[in-house]
Amino acid sequence: MADQYHEPAHELSDSTRTLVRMLTSLIEEVEAINWYEQRISIEKDSEAKAILQNAQQ
Repeated sequence: MADQYHEPAHELSDSTRTLVRMLTSLIEEVEAINWYEQRISIEKDSEAKAILQNAQQ
C-alpha cells in the first residue's frame, strides 16, 4: 500500500515500516467494528442481527 506512507518508503527504517503496518491493521479493525455496529444497529431481522453479532465477535 503505497498510500500509507507520507515519506518515501525506501527511506524509512524497517521498524518504522513495521509500525505503519501495525497501525494500519488497527485502523482496519476499528473500521470493521464501526461497520458491524452500524449494520447491527439497523438490522430488523433478529436472526440476521444475531449472525452479525456473532461475526463481530
